[in-house]
Amino acid sequence: MDTFSDRLAEMLELRHMTQADLAKAVGVGTGTVSYWIKGGAKKPAKYLPAICAALRVTELWLVHGVGEPEGDGIERVEQEVPVSEITNDGFTRHVRMLDYQNLERDGDYQGYMLVDSEILQVGSVIIVDRRKTGSGLYLCCNGKEVFLSQRKDKITRASWHHITDQKVNLNNLEILGYVCGLINNREW
Repeated sequence: MDTFSDRLAEMLELRHMTQADLAKAVGVGTGTVSYWIKGGAKKPAKYLPAICAALRVTELWLVHGVGEPEGDGIERVEQEVPVSEITNDGFTRHVRMLDYQNLERDGDYQGYMLVDSEILQVGSVIIVDRRKTGSGLYLCCNGKEVFLSQRKDKITRASWHHITDQKVNLNNLEILGYVCGLINNREW
């Protein structure tokens, strides 16, 4: 595993994700993911936070092969995470508790299972930390639509890139949390 593309392909297989699963989670086409895996991009910087969040790996390991794939020096534990289903009408209802490994000890976690989604396969779960802030990938809701947004912190402000075809009404925007895990429907 000498290259970014080798490590990317290995993590897709390890996480039981298809190229299409990763493409949806990151907000790109499947051809782009295929290009990355074939070695067409040494480091797709614009999408690295989203790729790492979807695959639950550190950027340092994915790009350079340094350190452990899932280790970043932060104490991580297994926790029970409540999972709620987001229905087509935008409401949530509790579905179950899920044991999830590799979570920071002091996070405030919630899982969201999307019933009708262009982001993931139906039945997949996105785990978010409702307290964490800063640059990264976030799960957001705007009325009935649930989508991913990428936040980039700058010196004086934060900029957002919403990964959706719909117009985002900022007055209605609800940030559900910082994406820290993704479980496709075959894993649980």
